[in-house]
Amino acid sequence: MPKNRRARQGTPKGWRREAVRKETKNLTLKKSVEEYGPHEISFEWKDKKTYLHVGKNHVWWSNYVGELVREFSMYYPSWSDIEKSKKAHIKGRPMHHLDLRSNMSSSRWTDIEKGIEQHFAKRYSDNKHNLKRNYWNSDWDKHIEFWLDTKRAARAAKNAKNMAQNIIFCRHDQAEGSRSRYPYGCALHRGAVPCHDQKGQAAGAHSRGGEIGSSSEIGGGSGSGGGADDHEGGDEDVSGDDDECH
Repeated sequence: MPKNRRARQGTPKGWRREAVRKETKNLTLKKSVEEYGPHEISFEWKDKKTYLHVGKNHVWWSNYVGELVREFSMYYPSWSDIEKSKKAHIKGRPMHHLDLRSNMSSSRWTDIEKGIEQHFAKRYSDNKHNLKRNYWNSDWDKHIEFWLDTKRAARAAKNAKNMAQNIIFCRHDQAEGSRSRYPYGCALHRGAVPCHDQKGQAAGAHSRGGEIGSSSEIGGGSGSGGGADDHEGGDEDVSGDDDECH
């Protein structure tokens, strides 16, 4: 991977691969655990009357807790408002990477456990703060007002209804050279709606002679961007019924 691309990853204007963040998070920790087993983590009493993770592995601990709390939605007011049943599955996961056995056998474990819970709460709160800082600005309320306007909401509902009734005309069918008509939703499911390349031209248009057109071109012969046949309406479905989407 080029150095400049690696440097840009994760920046606000940089490139970002989809569905990769979770898989690449804390790879160094996980690789080290595979080779050497769980690493020791220590806790000390701090000024805020809580036990805080310390030692050479404290960064790994903090980063891994941050990874775990991202599994929860941000609409909860605080960490304590999340149902205990939902949080139960992550409570033991840090022990797979960081060894807590020496702490669990200590007389201080009850207080240490409270400190761990407070750290989870802090990381969850930090994530909420970052979300608000990045997305919740003065324009956000304007967007909400725009889309909640009754006229625009009615228009959006009408557009969705009309879109579902659109007919897509194409030749992507099992029989070579045959033409079919599909409702818009079915056409998307069957792959009848073409993708476009960087020049804005439909993918496959070169190999198929630009045979993919819209419903308005049915019977229009060789109209702009239409098929190569010059027969007026000769390629329409004679039954007049739309094919069912399977």
